[in-house]
Amino acid sequence: MGSCNSLPLGKSKEGHDMSFPDSWSITSKNYSGKVKNQWLKGLGDKRVLEVTQEALKNNYDLQASALLLETA
Repeated sequence: MGSCNSLPLGKSKEGHDMSFPDSWSITSKNYSGKVKNQWLKGLGDKRVLEVTQEALKNNYDLQASALLLETA
């Protein structure tokens, strides 16, 4: 499982639990398994939206992928 490094440089992972379950489950009855459109707006953080839009605007790989999806 990948993640961002949250330990300061030079610190060891020893003593930190890095185990994960063999499977995951959802216990909420309201979970449909679908991601809602515009879910970032639900965070209520204008700066997150601005940074996300800037990243999408400048990420040519995402733009190319979006065009491929539209034409498929």
